Amino acid sequence: MPGKEAPLSKYVEPSGEGIRVDSGVAQGKVPSAKYDPMMAKLICSVKHPEDFDAVIAKSVAALEQYEFEGVNTNKLLLLNILHHPAFAANQVYTKFMSEYAKDLNAKTAKKSSKKPKKKAAVPEGPPKMIEIFSPFPGQVAEIKVKVGDILAPEQTVAVVSAMKMLNDIPSPGVGTVKAINCTVEQQVDESLPLIVFEGHIMAAEEEEDDMDDGAPLQKAATSGSGGGDSAFITPAWVSDQASFDSIGRSAPRIKSKIKKDDPNFVKRTELNLGLAAELQERLDLVKQGGGGK
Repeated sequence: MPGKEAPLSKYVEPSGEGIRVDSGVAQGKVPSAKYDPMMAKLICSVKHPEDFDAVIAKSVAALEQYEFEGVNTNKLLLLNILHHPAFAANQVYTKFMSEYAKDLNAKTAKKSSKKPKKKAAVPEGPPKMIEIFSPFPGQVAEIKVKVGDILAPEQTVAVVSAMKMLNDIPSPGVGTVKAINCTVEQQVDESLPLIVFEGHIMAAEEEEDDMDDGAPLQKAATSGSGGGDSAFITPAWVSDQASFDSIGRSAPRIKSKIKKDDPNFVKRTELNLGLAAELQERLDLVKQGGGGK
């Protein structure tokens, strides 16, 4: 449930044999944004001799009956996963979400058969003020730019810690940074423009095919407190079909790719390896037993 705290204006759970819902929300209530973004779990099962295809069909039917209004959900993403042929074939591995990102973030799950072609974008029209927002509430972990910096498409401008992940916030185009409206360790939500730059919306050189690629970005109206001509928010999930219809491929994406040459990655790796070594030492000590207790 990435998004600002808002009341559930409509909430209807599916029901029936083999359908179970574990939830902590109710219609009219406001899900908290201070904890993990899970509002509910939907569990579907079938009886022997029904198979995996049957439970997928039941899950799809249950999801389609599940109604949420007032907050964002990952309902469409889940439906795309259930409809995906690799999932139906039980070919789900660690890289499933990244490998099939194009399909899972599309309006309907399908695979492209066209051969990719390189496409380079160029700026068009006069420059304008553009605001970049966080896709969900979180804490600013890093600010990667400063006022006056020249941005390149998809350059990381900030890192937001949310949902147990460090999420890169990339630039949606080229231009000059005009304002930084956040500080490290500040709690932010999608109403605050983190970075403002003057320039053009422009994607990096990309693979051109018949589908949108990567995790999409929804174009949104500029908030009342901002002064930019354009505002961009990168939702990991969207709430309805209209949101999918508004997605543009030239917009930035939330990314959490490993960059092994990044000094911050090196620093985090050294810290984590040190903690792991310390933990192993303590475990070895515990295994020795003894003591006077």
